[in-house]
Amino acid sequence: MENISIIKLFRREKKYIVCSLVIGFIIACLFSLYNSYTYSKNIQKGIADNVVRFHVLPNSNSPSDIMLKYKVRDAVLEYTNEFSSECNTRNEFINKINENIENIKTIAKNTLVENNSDYDVDIFFSNDVFPYKEYGKVAFPAGEYLGLRIEIGQAEGNNWWCVMFPSMCFTDESCTDIKNEGIYNLENCLDYEEYEIVTSKNSDNIAPKMKFKVVELWQEVRFGEDKFVTNSDK
Repeated sequence: MENISIIKLFRREKKYIVCSLVIGFIIACLFSLYNSYTYSKNIQKGIADNVVRFHVLPNSNSPSDIMLKYKVRDAVLEYTNEFSSECNTRNEFINKINENIENIKTIAKNTLVENNSDYDVDIFFSNDVFPYKEYGKVAFPAGEYLGLRIEIGQAEGNNWWCVMFPSMCFTDESCTDIKNEGIYNLENCLDYEEYEIVTSKNSDNIAPKMKFKVVELWQEVRFGEDKFVTNSDK
């Protein structure tokens, strides 16, 4: 008799029961989406809060201006690499850059002069939205990062960028060959999950790969391509 009563109740209230199940399913999906969005935002912010990007914008995309861009890049990195390895945190590195900003400007300007250029040069920290970028075994999700920005002349050429802190120790032009020291530096700066995610590209574990996809998909939703810093040629 009890089973019959339950069946009758279901038939009588079927419309409301189905609606309740559908609403419950929608709420569960929305809750799951919100959690994944929050997770993506927190992971990207955690990574960004511990690194400093570096980008150089040339006067134009003419061959001579591109050459000057690389000359300035190399001179500045050679100088900053002298003290970057001594810094244990991003704040230490930022303070060190600020202490030496005039020296860095002088180095950049002298490099231009030595290469027969009278372009002005401006150097400053800037928060910009960077697209997804791979550096050898490491991949950084798109998002907002603090970077040391160098603008040469009109700064209308294609942007070159890398990770300045922790020093990734690039050893080739395309930034695909990173010394073990760079990986070690990165591991020390990020927490376990953040490091696992940015190095998931070559991982045999599927979990961090899936986490990276979640982070990257939400970052693409948050930031359209028109918000990214100038297109990179590397």
